[in-house]
Parts: sequence; C-alpha cells; structure tokens
Amino acid sequence: MHGDTMPFKDEKKFKEMHRKYNRIWRKRRTEERYAKLNPEGSKCFICSALNKLHLHKKDGKPHKPFKDMTKQEFEYVLLHQEEFVRLCRGCHHYVHWTMKWLKMSWEDIVVRLSIPQ
Repeated sequence: MHGDTMPFKDEKKFKEMHRKYNRIWRKRRTEERYAKLNPEGSKCFICSALNKLHLHKKDGKPHKPFKDMTKQEFEYVLLHQEEFVRLCRGCHHYVHWTMKWLKMSWEDIVVRLSIPQ
C-alpha cells in the first residue's frame, strides 16, 4: 500500500513500533515536566507516596492528565503552581470522589484529614 515510503514493509510492525516510540516519548516528556515542576523531586501531598504521582487542580474542575497536557497548558501549570497539588493515583481518585459525591472543597478535605499546608 505505502510501498517504499514506509520504514517497515509490514504495516502491522510499523504501527507497533510507532506505538512503542510514542509511549517512550510520552513517558520521557512527562518525567522532564515533573522535574521542571519540582526539581528536588516530589511526593503525594496526602500520603507521601513517591510513585505514580498525578497533578490535581485544587478547585476540583476537570483537568487533563499531566502527560497529555500541551506545551501551553504545562506553561500555565508552571505559572500557577499554587492552584495545583501532587497526589498519588489512589489519593487523586479519593479526592475527586470526595469532591464529586460529598461536595467537599479542597480546603475541607485538608482540614478533615488534618494535613498541615
């Protein structure tokens, strides 16, 4: 179909390699962005976990996963870091659930959990 323009003769192999490259590139980009956001490293604001960290917008509005943000969205995060908090996967799910179903704000959650800010 594509003839000589494809680097692989097998289109299935090409798509597989393309997906693998995209996963590697996305992971590297995400790690670089986390390093810019907090050069000393970071941990979950609630439980202090060090892995599978997410970026949570404190106002509870829907947001993109950190790895899917465009360059402009990432620059907004860098300029407005006080609006965001780092949470591990479990705590991030817990916070969104609490905000949605219990109608609690970020400040209410912090007070309820007795977390010093």
